[in-house]
Amino acid sequence: MPTRFDKYRVRDEITPLSERFLNPVFQDIDLRIAALEELEISWEAAVRVVTDFGLLRINEILAPTFVAVANELEQAKENRADIVALLGKAQGDIVALAQAIAQYQSDCDDQIAQYKQTALSELATWKQKALTELEGWKNALEYQLLSEATPPSDYDLIYDEQGRVSKLLETVAGERRETDFSYNPDGTVETAVSTYVGKQRTETYEYADGLLAGMTSEEIVL
Repeated sequence: MPTRFDKYRVRDEITPLSERFLNPVFQDIDLRIAALEELEISWEAAVRVVTDFGLLRINEILAPTFVAVANELEQAKENRADIVALLGKAQGDIVALAQAIAQYQSDCDDQIAQYKQTALSELATWKQKALTELEGWKNALEYQLLSEATPPSDYDLIYDEQGRVSKLLETVAGERRETDFSYNPDGTVETAVSTYVGKQRTETYEYADGLLAGMTSEEIVL
């Protein structure tokens, strides 16, 4: 708006301070002020319209985003709750798994200890049996060596009523050996039972057509 100061300027002794001068000045000022007031009202309205429009546009544009963000935030809360629940379940499963592993290890230790005990017991039994068999083999071998490899230092024969040898008495390696004979009806020797160093050996003879065909022996510890 252009300035009108020169029009309102007052000059000493020249400008008349009268109705004719002051009223036009005040009227012009009033009109200018009224125009400014109208402009201000129009500007405020325009600002209000623009503001409302801007808020509307912001609401139109950002409201869905805000809603989406709110929904995502709510979903995130639900997901967090699910995650916390899954975490708790996982921790429980880990504890249960650790307990199951400890129980399984304890059961394995018990089974291993029981198996070890059973194996040691069976091994001891087998060892004792093997030692007994070895002792038997040793004694049998000693008996055989003594009876076969060492000649008797003296002997004596005892006869039955039919004149057959019924007992043979010998001294072998300083030990007494007795052998009892039994006979078949045809007069052939049926058995020869020898007792020597705590063992008894029974020999049974088999014949075919009156001739010796085989012999079986059995030895026991007395």
